[in-house]
Amino acid sequence: MTMVFIDTNVYLDFYRSRNDAIRILQDLVDHHASKLLFPEQVYLEIRRNKDSIIGEVISDLTESKKNVPSLPASSLISESEYEEWNTAKKAVLAPLLDKIIKKLNERLEDSTKDEIYSQIKSIYSHAHVIATTDEHLRNAEKRRFLGNPPRPQKGKLASACDEIIWEAILASVKDDLIIVSRDGTYKSHLSFLRDEFYETTGYQLIGVVNKISDSISNLGQTVSPEISDIEDQQIEGIKWTPFGHFGQFASGEYWVASQSTPPYDYGHCHMCGREDHLIRGLCLRCNAIEAED
Repeated sequence: MTMVFIDTNVYLDFYRSRNDAIRILQDLVDHHASKLLFPEQVYLEIRRNKDSIIGEVISDLTESKKNVPSLPASSLISESEYEEWNTAKKAVLAPLLDKIIKKLNERLEDSTKDEIYSQIKSIYSHAHVIATTDEHLRNAEKRRFLGNPPRPQKGKLASACDEIIWEAILASVKDDLIIVSRDGTYKSHLSFLRDEFYETTGYQLIGVVNKISDSISNLGQTVSPEISDIEDQQIEGIKWTPFGHFGQFASGEYWVASQSTPPYDYGHCHMCGREDHLIRGLCLRCNAIEAED
């Protein structure tokens, strides 16, 4: 039998995605949760980091309220048009931002209003949970001292989180394994980890993939083309947001490692008017607002 381990960074990506991406989590709950490994350490990392991500979005939205532009001084613009513009800012944009910020603050204060977290909790309740033990902690500290992978990526806080997760997996898993991860922690040391996994468990670490749907397909289970397409769009969208990664996870923030040219223009946002990188005519903040709607 083969099991799937989904790393923390993949779950947290749902907080950086458009609303339809949550259907991937729902598909896991409905059809595949019994094939998932869910270390307790991953669950704790999700709980503490999700609030940081929501807080960053709230800060960005709060800052954007201060940056709604005024019309340029010009004799081509009438006094009534200036007044209409200023009225629209106060009547439309400011209340909309306040509404979204209020909703996000409610999620911070009450996790039952966080639909993403609710789905993750449901997965956790149906998956194969690996509780963290004192032995895992001791072995993780030894692993970190020796410098053996998985190691935190450059810039990440000096913790032993990745080491704890791996020690928990080595001590508990008696099946072949597929890892879903997007930050390089496992893929950059795959040969070492593959050998260690076999030597410790007698089973195969089949590989590391960046798509949940690919891991499920490798189990021989069916993933609908629609769910696979949603995940492709999710990953592509995350690459070009301020939280895009596919490189490293540094102090709770992702950075873009790809050298490709992102699909954006530069100019004034059609919604808020700020000068910024634009996707479909909207700045990155307003794309996030549109996604919430």
